[in-house]
Amino acid sequence: MSNLRPLILAYQSDVKKMVSFFYDRYQRRDLLRATVEKVIPRSGRMEGLGDYQFHGIGLRCRMNGIEVDVDLGPDDRADGFDAWRLFIYNESCGFPFSDFKGREAIEDQLEGLLTKGLVEKIPDSYNYYWTEEVRKPIT
Repeated sequence: MSNLRPLILAYQSDVKKMVSFFYDRYQRRDLLRATVEKVIPRSGRMEGLGDYQFHGIGLRCRMNGIEVDVDLGPDDRADGFDAWRLFIYNESCGFPFSDFKGREAIEDQLEGLLTKGLVEKIPDSYNYYWTEEVRKPIT
């Protein structure tokens, strides 16, 4: 079984960079509400970040050619991940995590982490999150 953790941590690191641009610029952590209130434009370009677009319950950005897409979770959590977003991220990076060139391989690993109790799914979210024992905070 390959180790999915480095891919997840790399993805979470870039998600943190992306959302931090908004936290710092707008002094808000409730990014979706801020877009509804028109404090933050739904799409645009930010110096140092690149093009971005809010969608549904998430945010997508292309930073230095890397596709970073996150669905914000309950209480505006930005530390969730799923197979699709990890796959797109890995693909846009040129597959540095070569064991995970297919979404199915990522899904299998996520299910294995869930079975081992290392990740969890919380109510009203399809994202996976690290359990408290292994969580790497994105704050």
